[in-house]
Amino acid sequence: MGTWRMVRVAGTSGIPEVFGANHFPGGTSGRYTLAAETALLRLPDRTSRLLNLAGKCYALQETATTILLSVLSDGADAAAHELATRHHMDESAVRRDIAAFVTDLEREGLVQSHTSGYSNTAARPGAGTAPSRAGLLLAALARGSDRRMRIRAFAVLAVVAVFMAVRGWPNTVSSCLACDIRPVGANRGADRPSPGDISQAVRSAVARFPLPIDCKARALTSWLLLRSASLPATMVVGAKAFPLRCHCWCESDGRIVADDPERCAEYTEIFSYSPQNGAWSIR
Repeated sequence: MGTWRMVRVAGTSGIPEVFGANHFPGGTSGRYTLAAETALLRLPDRTSRLLNLAGKCYALQETATTILLSVLSDGADAAAHELATRHHMDESAVRRDIAAFVTDLEREGLVQSHTSGYSNTAARPGAGTAPSRAGLLLAALARGSDRRMRIRAFAVLAVVAVFMAVRGWPNTVSSCLACDIRPVGANRGADRPSPGDISQAVRSAVARFPLPIDCKARALTSWLLLRSASLPATMVVGAKAFPLRCHCWCESDGRIVADDPERCAEYTEIFSYSPQNGAWSIR
């Protein structure tokens, strides 16, 4: 089963610059790194946001952003020394302030120390999670006759929406990613649906659904149906600045499924998940 991983996206005007744990050295005594499935978004105004797949978001002003980047790159002691020297401050006081600041972030599960043995697995959708009844039900609904694709799409969407309302996004995603969704019957052959067929079915289900459907439910429904047909499937989470907004969508071999490509293009891609890569990634 896969997990989420991350890669870096360079920031341009109006687009956040994105950092993941792999962008900092870490591994040294006293050094901190970003926690698993956590991204640091540096905005064009030099402020930043720390966010993870569990839905936590922590806003940092420009000075705090500079300090955190220094801590992640060089360690807390080096960051304190550099800051105290530059501003002619008492280094021990600066060190205490930085320690309190980083401890708050660590408590929130957004950074971790290599000396603390801290693990952020609780905030990792799909990481080491056994299939739940919810996931097994969704997997069963996703499989079936292609002639009833629109009915299946509506059923999967309904269950996803209910589970997200009751259990939240991280738990619902974990349940789905933990299931090995395999095609049955005609889905294995030439008659299997195309990404376009699934896109139309999900769009129809969203249009007919009696309650508002958010982007996360739409993307997860598309992902489940693509996986049930043995088609490439990647879930993507993107962000844009001013104000900071996030959006989730599903792709199949680069084609956006059941969503507006122009709308998705407005967002910088941050997290993605595909079974082929076996990990969530900061793209």
